[in-house]
Amino acid sequence: MKTSNLKQHLEKKKNKIGLVGTRLELNEVEGNSIEAHITCDWKTISLNFGKELELIPDQQTKTFVEKRKIKEPKTKLAEDILDHEAGHRELPTGTRLGCPFTVQIHDQILDSITKGLKKQGKQSLSGYVTNAFEDILNNINCRRNTDFSGQTLFWNNQGLVNSEDDKYSPFYEAFVKLNLIFGQGIQDTTLLRRFYTNDPKVQKAVKSIVQDFGSSLGLEHPLKLHEKKEFQTLFDKDLEARVELWSDLAYKFAVTMSDLLDEQPPQEQMFGLSDNEYQNKFQ
Repeated sequence: MKTSNLKQHLEKKKNKIGLVGTRLELNEVEGNSIEAHITCDWKTISLNFGKELELIPDQQTKTFVEKRKIKEPKTKLAEDILDHEAGHRELPTGTRLGCPFTVQIHDQILDSITKGLKKQGKQSLSGYVTNAFEDILNNINCRRNTDFSGQTLFWNNQGLVNSEDDKYSPFYEAFVKLNLIFGQGIQDTTLLRRFYTNDPKVQKAVKSIVQDFGSSLGLEHPLKLHEKKEFQTLFDKDLEARVELWSDLAYKFAVTMSDLLDEQPPQEQMFGLSDNEYQNKFQ
């Protein structure tokens, strides 16, 4: 789909979501990349696609696209990005389902993440880790509206383009695995597992965080949370209860994931948003 047609298609989807007052920017930039963000006043969503972006670079990706019946990979990726960015505020509009939902809640999550990282002297990475935590919660909610195969194509691109030796960094590997556990399917795992190191410290971190979510929600196996009734607990309509739960999970997430971080954030991106960009948008 041409950029002009894609913009028109996404405008219709944006308005259908309920973001009539939100401006959509769609740009082409240099490189093989995808970048996206929503501003903290929720007034603008920006999507930047690399001119050299290649979403189906090999047979494994082609097989995934065929099995998931993705007719236009770039369009599917853009649709999922739009859902994801909208979900940082609210998806669908009017449901109060979003993460962080408000800048105030973001600040409280950031505070919990910073406290958790401070134990390991890694609080300088609090923005990146906050983004990761909020993305995981956001994606659980988004998964109720999309199969998120476009998101999987994004993670696949990151593994091929930004990872060292075609393997995810420890933090990013844990991040992707958690997303898959909480919301994706076997086909997504089949495509992305080639980027896994399965390092014991990564496995330990993932297991610990899954247990934290399970314990907090009263679930022995918190798989595919978007399909479970406990989803309503995770996104409690009572915002005070929601913030209390999220802050507790965020602190534990930071403590556990800190062991997987170096002094600099991983090269791989979340859904296209770097640490500095994330901080700038929400400060």
